[in-house]
Amino acid sequence: MSARRLPLSCLSRAVVLMLALLPLACRSADELTEQESAAVDRTLDVMNRRLALMADVAKVKWKEQPISDPEREAKLLDAIARRAEQQGMDAAFSREVVAAQVAAAKLVQQAHFERWRNEGRGRFDDAVTLASLRTRIDDVTRDLLDAADALRPMLGRARVRRALEVRAASVLADVSPEARAAAMEPLLR
Repeated sequence: MSARRLPLSCLSRAVVLMLALLPLACRSADELTEQESAAVDRTLDVMNRRLALMADVAKVKWKEQPISDPEREAKLLDAIARRAEQQGMDAAFSREVVAAQVAAAKLVQQAHFERWRNEGRGRFDDAVTLASLRTRIDDVTRDLLDAADALRPMLGRARVRRALEVRAASVLADVSPEARAAAMEPLLR
């Protein structure tokens, strides 16, 4: 009885397939895929861009307006939920993400206010208008919603949530741990 031999093309395909799958087999369970890593980085980057605008917002509001504007915040969150629904996103998740960013933004502004109060700082004459800042904030918020929506299906994976926590400590290093925790809360549940 002679052994059956596989055709070379079949054997070659099997070897190529095994080599293609080798990186997946060697990857640690905690190591992110390229897609997961990109989604985590994009979300944190956009979150950081939004929070970075809060120093300018605080300058405008300093000595002029309160940090919190509950009526405007409620309208914003309603508009976010409507936009998310229209785009086929999870409206409740989108609302939670933006509400968390608003809470973090208020903490960042409060930290600036406290520092300026301690320094005896006067008004900022070079502050840009709140209207121009809101346009920029709205643009970044749209980017954040898109990034968070892409990340959302991955949030059930412990490795993704761990990566978010670890990477947030460096990407969002310019804000207080409290502001960082507030911003991250809906992503880490």
